[in-house]
Amino acid sequence: MSMMPKYTLPEIERRWRVNTQQAERALVGADVRQIVDKYLSDSQLRLRRETPAVGQVVYKLCKKYGKLNTFTEPIVNIYLSASEYALLDALPGATLAKQRYRIGEGSLDCIPSQEGPLWIYEVEFSSEAEAQGYQPPAFVDEEITGLSLWSGAALVHDQFL
Repeated sequence: MSMMPKYTLPEIERRWRVNTQQAERALVGADVRQIVDKYLSDSQLRLRRETPAVGQVVYKLCKKYGKLNTFTEPIVNIYLSASEYALLDALPGATLAKQRYRIGEGSLDCIPSQEGPLWIYEVEFSSEAEAQGYQPPAFVDEEITGLSLWSGAALVHDQFL
């Protein structure tokens, strides 16, 4: 794919794995929300329920179209009512639950697994130039931007979880 499909927006982001001890130190005072993503079978669709510590639950249906380059992927989101979400949630798919913490300019996801929590830090940008020039915080380890095996869709099917 070389161009943005109609009605999509570019999601420009970078992602890193984070050491568990470093991640836990970064959480002091962070805003947290519970996220449940359901990757609908045989599609590029993701159903999401976000439950903040305070406030309304948000329901979304997202389609990702595949990476245009290392940082950019066209996506489209549709906000749903609770009843629309329940209707789509009845479709077959695989579910990934995580806690998302707001840290600095980005977010730190904690994904429970059999091996202990998997921590991933991500930041979204308004341009590719901004993404390229970004210096991540000291608590990050290996950059995993553009590595499909670390996407939510891949992790939900991984034996690791």
